[in-house]
Amino acid sequence: MESPVQSASTLTTDMGVTRPRPQPPRRRARRQAGAFALLAAVQVIVIVAITVIVLAVPAVQRDLGLSRADLLGPRRVLVLGVAVFGLAVLALRPRRPTPRTR
Repeated sequence: MESPVQSASTLTTDMGVTRPRPQPPRRRARRQAGAFALLAAVQVIVIVAITVIVLAVPAVQRDLGLSRADLLGPRRVLVLGVAVFGLAVLALRPRRPTPRTR
């Protein structure tokens, strides 16, 4: 029986299955901690952005004396919102995995 073929980042067995080479525990823990820190930073940025928008937009609309519904009309705003929501659902729907061929 032939021994597995190995490269720097992958391991290929004699059955032809390629999989990532297991990482040492410390390296894996550092990568997970880095990923967690990045996700936490992004979450903070999103919260701050939403807070600014929620607080600033009504004041700007009041100062200008208009609203989005005044510019487009209430029916168009509703149709646009439903259309954007529908497109987002279609774009983010779960996809069935494709069967692997050998």
